[in-house]
Amino acid sequence: MTTFSLVAIGVLLLLNGYFVAAEFALVSTRPERLKGDSRVGRLVQRQRRHLDEYLSACQLGITIASLALGALGEPTLAHLIEPALGSAPIAHLGAATATVLALLLMTALHITIGEQAPKSFAIGSAERVATLAAWPLELFYRSLKPLVQVLNAASNGLVRALGGTPAAEHGGRATINELRQMIYAVASTGEVDTTDERILRGMFTLDERRASDVMTPFPRLATAEAGQTVEDVLRMAVPSGHSRIPVMDPQADRRALGVVFVRDLTEALLQGRGDRPVEAYLHELLVTPETQPLDRLLARMQRARASIAAVLDEYGQLAGVISVEDIVEQIVGEIEDESDRPTSIRRLRDGRIVCPGDTPLSDLEAQGVHLGEAQSESVGGLILELLDAVAQAGDTAETDGYRLRVLAVDGHRVDRVLIAPKQPVGATAERHDG
Repeated sequence: MTTFSLVAIGVLLLLNGYFVAAEFALVSTRPERLKGDSRVGRLVQRQRRHLDEYLSACQLGITIASLALGALGEPTLAHLIEPALGSAPIAHLGAATATVLALLLMTALHITIGEQAPKSFAIGSAERVATLAAWPLELFYRSLKPLVQVLNAASNGLVRALGGTPAAEHGGRATINELRQMIYAVASTGEVDTTDERILRGMFTLDERRASDVMTPFPRLATAEAGQTVEDVLRMAVPSGHSRIPVMDPQADRRALGVVFVRDLTEALLQGRGDRPVEAYLHELLVTPETQPLDRLLARMQRARASIAAVLDEYGQLAGVISVEDIVEQIVGEIEDESDRPTSIRRLRDGRIVCPGDTPLSDLEAQGVHLGEAQSESVGGLILELLDAVAQAGDTAETDGYRLRVLAVDGHRVDRVLIAPKQPVGATAERHDG
């Protein structure tokens, strides 16, 4: 009888460990790593889709095995231990001592063999354990399905009463915020390449940036007017390096009629049609509000097969132009081709930076220079914003972390700026008279 009881204890420990391993493997496994074309792979995926029911089955198995261990294990081990206490100093305590020692031994076996070891193994090899445990778990679930469903309904009702969400209703899928946290956590360990980290971060921050953040603002655009000839527009467009030129309505303020491609105009000129009006080669221009998040705008541009879009301000006027390349650069970083001019941001040996006044703040941020929140889009605009007056050469403005000095002006426009790092302080400004 004792031999049978010991064998039964061993079997119950293994059963307890099996259900623990199955439970943690189901929770930890990643469906994309499973072979969906295999029968067992499809079974595990189905179990994941009904996660709460199978977790209830695992818990039922654990509970049955644990109760049976408690009922059988302690008396059996106490019966074996008690005779060995005959010559011990505590022999007069008899059965009570044997019971305590049996309970301690049974607890240690239960924790190590029935809980901790299978749990750690399942977490470390989730997909492997899930596939090995799938069929036995399926048979156990089907044989006790009515009881499992009752227990599952009761536990889900309690979860909802406490304001939670049952497992099956979120299916273990990670949210966007959870994925971001995972990326930041992995990046902090140094295990991810810098380029990969930038791309991953860029993918998950597109929804945080607006079209106005990355567009080319209107003052920096090369534009044509309806009525100009192909030759006139090409003479202006070629030096600009732009391949697409917005065509404006001369009768309205900042109203774009469409866009022309330099490629089409060049072909027309070679065919002897340089005197034709530029609107003969007009293409429709996708329009978007300046508050449009970049992820939605990119989806719109893909659906419309548009490479650029006109960004409109709150008054319906053209605020700037944004291209697919502008959006993609927010993910992968700066993309330069043979038509791009070398960057005009120059970093001095002492850490200071010299740049044109129309340098976008986003370009400086890409080089690690964060000048803080501003209404303006360029560093020159930021200086005017801080000074609250027309800038003169020698004027300085301070923002968190940096001192901005106007080196040169062109009329009322800031032409060149010196940016020097400093200790962060509140934003202030100082006029230079003289």
